Amino acid sequence: MKTPKNAFSKLLMIGLVGGLVSCGAEPVEPDVEVDTDGDGIFDHQESNGYYYLDGEFFTLERVMSEDQWLEFSLNDEIDPPQNKRTPFKLTYDVMNNNNFVFSLGNSEVSINFDGLLPELSTAFKKEYGDTHPFSKSGSNVPGSYKNLLLRLNQNYSILEPIAFNGDVLPYYFTNPDLPSSDRDPYSDYDEVVNSFIMGNVTKVHPSIAAFPVIEATLEGYTYVPDATIEDSQGREISSSVSHSVESSTSQTDSWEASVSVTGTVSFVPSVEVSVSASVGGSYTSSEVVSDNNENSEGFSWESATTTNTLCAANITFDVALQNTGSAPAEDVELLYQVRIGSTTLPAFSPEFALDLPANGIPIPNNGALTYDAGCISINQLQYLQLGGAIELETIVNTAKIPYLGGDDELIEFGSEWLTYMSMAMLQNAKLYYSIFDQNDALFRNTFYVDPKNRHKVLTLRDAIKSTLDIPCDDQQHASFCINMEGDIVQSPQTYVGIIRHGSENSDAKIDELLGNNTNVLDIKLEPMWEYHIITTTSDTPTIRSVNLNIHNAEVEIVARVTDELGIDIVQFCETTQQCFDMAYNSATQLYTYTPEAGRIPTGDEFLKAVNSRNENVTTPIQLPSTWNSQISVMGRSNTHFGSWSGWAMCPTNTYAKGFRLKVEGASFDDTALNRIALICSNKDNTSSQTIISGGDTAWGNWGNTVNCNPGEHLLTFNLRSEAYQGLDGDDSGANAIRFTCGGGGSVLSVNNEGPVGSWGGFQSVNNTNYRICGVRSQIEANQGFTDDTALNNVEFRYCDYSGIFN
Repeated sequence: MKTPKNAFSKLLMIGLVGGLVSCGAEPVEPDVEVDTDGDGIFDHQESNGYYYLDGEFFTLERVMSEDQWLEFSLNDEIDPPQNKRTPFKLTYDVMNNNNFVFSLGNSEVSINFDGLLPELSTAFKKEYGDTHPFSKSGSNVPGSYKNLLLRLNQNYSILEPIAFNGDVLPYYFTNPDLPSSDRDPYSDYDEVVNSFIMGNVTKVHPSIAAFPVIEATLEGYTYVPDATIEDSQGREISSSVSHSVESSTSQTDSWEASVSVTGTVSFVPSVEVSVSASVGGSYTSSEVVSDNNENSEGFSWESATTTNTLCAANITFDVALQNTGSAPAEDVELLYQVRIGSTTLPAFSPEFALDLPANGIPIPNNGALTYDAGCISINQLQYLQLGGAIELETIVNTAKIPYLGGDDELIEFGSEWLTYMSMAMLQNAKLYYSIFDQNDALFRNTFYVDPKNRHKVLTLRDAIKSTLDIPCDDQQHASFCINMEGDIVQSPQTYVGIIRHGSENSDAKIDELLGNNTNVLDIKLEPMWEYHIITTTSDTPTIRSVNLNIHNAEVEIVARVTDELGIDIVQFCETTQQCFDMAYNSATQLYTYTPEAGRIPTGDEFLKAVNSRNENVTTPIQLPSTWNSQISVMGRSNTHFGSWSGWAMCPTNTYAKGFRLKVEGASFDDTALNRIALICSNKDNTSSQTIISGGDTAWGNWGNTVNCNPGEHLLTFNLRSEAYQGLDGDDSGANAIRFTCGGGGSVLSVNNEGPVGSWGGFQSVNNTNYRICGVRSQIEANQGFTDDTALNNVEFRYCDYSGIFN
């Protein structure tokens, strides 16, 4: 059955691709279309600050007298390096020589700041060097070019903007006495001024809320066996083994946790999360895939055993922490939860709190933090080593961040994490980037955007322009970049997904948001919605691992397949014309398929994965020669007393051509059939050897030997077994067995069969390409003075008779 597992209910192929999911109850929104004084600017814009046309406050031109401008250039309060111009004179020269200063007549000049920032940065580095404080410091350092821009912005009058018809355009200044309209730790005035002066794209204007975004990325894991782990060949794992992350998806999020959802993360259907945390909880999901089916020591994990199966090894995780948000966080206390397949390890917390600066270097900067997660079972260890994935869920228990108090006073690190996450969730839309810059470096960040603060309608395009400062170069490598005209340029591999959990009618709401727009970037932003922007690294899905779980006649094909935008279907194919859908298990994040038992592999089998964009990838599957070369079939017995013996096998390339039985005759405590002997020979009947099933109880006598015709070997068997006789009865278990040969003909029987019980019917592997080649027995040991049964059941091993596996 085809089961799409995209993270979004809808993909919109217009301009960009938008997968869109909505919902829940509609949020209560303020009346934003009230214009009391009728000047065309809504009341909420006037109260929060209206920043002229496109909202960029710094593009308003400043006005000063010619004497003031000359006085600015002659300022000598800051000493420059030897033989260098003062910062004021350098700024004066750059602006005059590059048309940033214009004469207005009447002994006045205007200063236009559009494009001035990069010009001054280049000039200061050339004059003073890259490392000088004037070149690299912020606006709080006197003499830096950012400090001089701050002075020019604050100390002089505004030249009122004029429309083409000569009318003065309305504009409003941000009132420094007003609180933060986007409810972050910074006032509107601070954000408008500092965003330009400091060049900090995370605080461009009051519509973009500054919050910490704490990410924990799983880098790898190391396990140390609690005791020696052995495989069926006697090979041992006794020392520590480490694995690094082959592929990792990481996202820190508060909304999913706050509403306790189960669902896929962003566009990554391979990472399922089930979070039931309080508001403000966060998660990070990472996957670790082993390099192959066996580790570097050639260890066979399918048959791994150890003395303590519940605590086979102690496991530690390497985790890299980072605050990719726009506000710092202190005293960060985390809780980690690790999932291995469908099982969960006990939650654990770091022993210390962390301070994470905004947009900071990962902690630690020279490697990952290591945490001890305790014991894992042998089954969990097998799952990991055979290509299974690890999920790391990170909950932020508490973290302190700055906030504005009731009197609009900035209180440093006084608020708790839950306070601001609640505010962000209820009042803002969330913009999540996972894209590449012009240098092909991964750019990841999260912004909370107030869609009602700046304009009547804030679009996704507005939000991207306000939060993204990646310029387009000649090659335009970036996922999203801003060209010289200020327009957004996107790569064909960049997609947009919109989601709001809990909606009952998501597609209809998305259509309403989109309206008549032909580009998903023009969709309206609304509170409580997530806008995910992701650039795929590959057009095709990735088959990360393929494993074969072999048990007798059955082989289970287990595959791990991922795609950044969603897997549509995964299939096991016998030929290009014959494919079968594999089942997806959301708990283990694996696809599985079991071919028909007894099927002979052709050597042409392959795995096929198709993603949500209908792109596919295939990989050949080499079914091993050991699969189906030996198949076991158990007899139909009426009793099951005793334990199983080991296998007695014919020599390689030989098969059972005949048999004889050891049977106890009638007695006070009758045991009937005790042992079975097989006579083995090759296909040419030129060699012969007798093998006997284990578990000798010393009762009974051997009867005659019966063989197939020359060149034939045993194909089917029929077991005779007595039913349980009750507490007062004499149980005898298995009494006799008969065979047929591969060439057909009469049934083979011996002269000393037990007399009682019912026949279970002839059994075989149901494939004429196999013959019996081994046997083991279920034997009840001597019971002393109580009832004995000896042999109760039998299991025959069938070997390939066609030669396909040779």
